[in-house]
Amino acid sequence: MERRRLERSLLCRSGALNRNTTIGPAIERFDTALHELENAASLPGELAGWRKNIVAALNRLSQLWSDYLDRHGATFNAIAGQAPGLAHRTTVLREKDAQLANRLRRLREQACGIADVIAERDGSWEPRQRGSALRRELLTFVVDVRAQRAQIDNWFVEALYRDCGVAD
Repeated sequence: MERRRLERSLLCRSGALNRNTTIGPAIERFDTALHELENAASLPGELAGWRKNIVAALNRLSQLWSDYLDRHGATFNAIAGQAPGLAHRTTVLREKDAQLANRLRRLREQACGIADVIAERDGSWEPRQRGSALRRELLTFVVDVRAQRAQIDNWFVEALYRDCGVAD
């Protein structure tokens, strides 16, 4: 809660966000969906039920993804406005956001594709092997999204507190 309050005040101070904009509920929903994906991916169970939970969690996360990227866009603009020297960093972070969006789309396709393998080869080792590989990719995705958010937050704070005076 304190982190969101600090982030909001920093965004308002930098001019990237006006006081009437609400970012808290959107970020909370995204965090909840990311947490649900993490829990669904890490909890073992019957493969068909597990896949159903994964697809539902990925669908919820996909619905919130554009709001998540909009928040990043405002933050990137604030970083570039406060410290033009960090424009390259925002370009790299935008590319990473695009890569994460592609990975999310691919993970949804893989999760849906496992249903066909489960139906064709029920009781075989192949569905379990694919499920295990998908589980690793999902958890890696969750870690990468959180790392991306931490990087964006760090560069945002760096841009706001960077000394750009003559004695720099």
